[in-house]
Amino acid sequence: MLSILPKKSFHLLPPFYLDMLEQMKQFFPDDFDIDFNGKDLPWEAICLIPFVDERTALAIEERVRLANQMEEKDIKRNRYTFSYNVFKHSTQLDKGVIKSTLTNFLDLKHNHSKEEICSEYEDVGSHTFTSFISNLY
Repeated sequence: MLSILPKKSFHLLPPFYLDMLEQMKQFFPDDFDIDFNGKDLPWEAICLIPFVDERTALAIEERVRLANQMEEKDIKRNRYTFSYNVFKHSTQLDKGVIKSTLTNFLDLKHNHSKEEICSEYEDVGSHTFTSFISNLY
């Protein structure tokens, strides 16, 4: 994902990645040509930007990673896992009111949700979506 991020969006990244991208700035030009390739609209064109060499990027990442300490939240975010949070609906469960943080929306009177961790390999297919509307008819 780092190789397609626009340079003007680098401020959204953790400081760890900013150091890495600073060393790779030649791959993120401000001005570049586009090839319309028979298309009419600019967003249909192909951006002609340099390819990021994988070996160079991995070497820079390793060097920066060893020189800097990532924060715990970054380590947790970058972890590969097949587990994810799911929210299940249960009419037997009512955890009370959910206060709206938006001024134009009402509070939810009843919270019937329960958060669980789902493992893709263990639970595949067991969490299917059921529309609340279909249960009414």
